[in-house]
Amino acid sequence: MAGAIYLADTSVFVLQGRYPTVRRRFETLLAEGRLATCHMAALEFLNNAPHPKGYEILWQALRGHRWMDVTTAAMDRALAVHRMLAADSQHRNFRLPTW
Repeated sequence: MAGAIYLADTSVFVLQGRYPTVRRRFETLLAEGRLATCHMAALEFLNNAPHPKGYEILWQALRGHRWMDVTTAAMDRALAVHRMLAADSQHRNFRLPTW
C-alpha cells in the first residue's frame, strides 16, 4: 500500500525554503509522489511572487506537483477544525508536527 498523500499549504512552501529539515521532508514526499497542492494553496503561494519573472518561477515549480481537488466537505472540515482551535486561541499559533 502506498503512503499517505499530503496536501501542502502555503506555509509548507515557505518553510521548506527556510529550514533544512522541512526541505528534506518536502523533497522526499515530492519525489515519492506523496505531496500535493490545490488551487487555493497555489493562489496563496503565487501571491508571494515579487515580480512577473518570480511568478513564472513559482508557477513552474507548482506545475510539477501532484494536484488535489478539494471538496466542499473537506473545506467544511478544515473550517470546523479551525474554529475548534480558535476556541482555545490556537488558530493563529499552533505547533506543526515533527517528522
